[in-house]
Amino acid sequence: LNEVELARHFGAGRTAARDVLLRLEGLGLVGKDDRQRWTVTPLDERRIRNLYELRWLLEPAALAGAAGNMLPKELAGMADRLRKAKSRYPRLTRAALDGMEHDLHVELLSHCPNDSILESLQRTRCILTLSKHVLGAAAPMPNLDPFMQEHLEIIEALEQGRLAQAQAALRLHLEASCEKVVERVGLVRQRVPAPRLSYVG
Repeated sequence: LNEVELARHFGAGRTAARDVLLRLEGLGLVGKDDRQRWTVTPLDERRIRNLYELRWLLEPAALAGAAGNMLPKELAGMADRLRKAKSRYPRLTRAALDGMEHDLHVELLSHCPNDSILESLQRTRCILTLSKHVLGAAAPMPNLDPFMQEHLEIIEALEQGRLAQAQAALRLHLEASCEKVVERVGLVRQRVPAPRLSYVG
């Protein structure tokens, strides 16, 4: 990654470009090589599976920490959004899909008091909405996407005080999501040519 070209491409200063790269580094999307040059961190199948493994180990633990700190109205709002989205599927925007992912995997888990768990999970965010952004482009919208029902089962279990069931459902959801993301990323590689960017080379 060429920092100067990145700034020029977006009409920004080098300081702004560097700030963006540092933020992307925190999300695990870029890194530095032995010569301190910025490099793109590839989201290949091995890395996707490694990140999902981290998520299914840590997210149920974060859920346990968050469960006692969530207001009932917050859970009810998440459940309501999921039910409405299920009734409209597949006529949903990517923003709506992103919002449902954010509700469960970011907003809800942010109530966990263990900052170390949350910091570790932040490096997995690069795959959180990955598959949603290829739907309708390289990959068709499936006739049925069970993720909304899976999310709803987790939220409803929390509403009913069944934490162990919610944790087990979350782990199963993440394991299933991993396979979907691997498949959809494979389709992108087959069907979508890599963009030619002046700052990548």
